[in-house]
Amino acid sequence: MGNNVESHIICSDYGDSEPDVKKALDYGAVDKLLLSESFDKIEEFEELANKIGTNVFIVSVETKENAQLRDLSGVAAILRYAVEI
Repeated sequence: MGNNVESHIICSDYGDSEPDVKKALDYGAVDKLLLSESFDKIEEFEELANKIGTNVFIVSVETKENAQLRDLSGVAAILRYAVEI
């Protein structure tokens, strides 16, 4: 995508942040991974995160925060450092 993630946060209110979060996980750059309980690939992303020592937070579907996260494609990340995505 060619985005320089300078804010150290990956989320998207205009599209799908899933590919960018997955790349950041592959780079080992994700410090905290936020997953909606209804996210389709929760196990896959959780497994990737656990391999690199990322803190994983599953957000319950019964919260208003989950509604916000779901609107951001169900996944967001706080990075350890900025990466080129």
